[in-house]
Amino acid sequence: MSIWSSDTISAFAQEAENEIVTRVNCILKRIALEIQPQTSLYFLPQDVISIRRVTWLGKKLEPKAFRGLLKYPIVDPAGVVGGFANSYANAFFISASDSKPEAGMPYCYFYSGFGENVIKIFPTPVIYLAATTVGLYGSEIGNRCIVEYYTFPDFTTSSLRIPTYVARRMIKAFVLYKCFSMEGPGQDLIGAGRQLKRFNGYVEDFRKINAGVYIARTRTRTPNANTFPTRIARPRLPANFGTKVDD
Repeated sequence: MSIWSSDTISAFAQEAENEIVTRVNCILKRIALEIQPQTSLYFLPQDVISIRRVTWLGKKLEPKAFRGLLKYPIVDPAGVVGGFANSYANAFFISASDSKPEAGMPYCYFYSGFGENVIKIFPTPVIYLAATTVGLYGSEIGNRCIVEYYTFPDFTTSSLRIPTYVARRMIKAFVLYKCFSMEGPGQDLIGAGRQLKRFNGYVEDFRKINAGVYIARTRTRTPNANTFPTRIARPRLPANFGTKVDD
């Protein structure tokens, strides 16, 4: 009879995957926002860890820090943004009739400062874009406002999960760490510490593997040599370079 139940082990295994994707951004997901004219704030799903990219009709929107809004004299008469717009207007003596939110073709977005999982597109859109779930990796890129973000694993499907051949050892080490840490007959704090170190080591190895997934390599004519686009080139002189002297 096992000391730990199957439900306990399954719960620890799911917790392990959530911990891994929190440390290493490795699961991507895309959604298309339903854009309404004269509306700049939009809610994102609760499974957003961090935003990787936002595109508007195929063009990338630049991410901006929340403090960057101080550069733009905008006032929100409806109070959608909250206290920030009112404080800004009061500090600089701007009335709602003197200044209105800038509208036009968006070129940047703000993610922090408006509440949990709220994104602000700037300037405020003036057209309507429908939401869709198909073609977000192909035909619909140029027709939608797409948010690509890192997300948590979806345990109801196999598409948004860490591959088994990568996750197996990390999950095993994390589950053993949690099991050995539980109070009861199977508690082993020394073993738990050993498994935690092993888990951290596996995660760091996975981080290095994941960081190099999208880095292209180019083979050179030199045998067994690779060149990386981010590496500084190293010149190599030919064997017969220079002038020979007898002394």
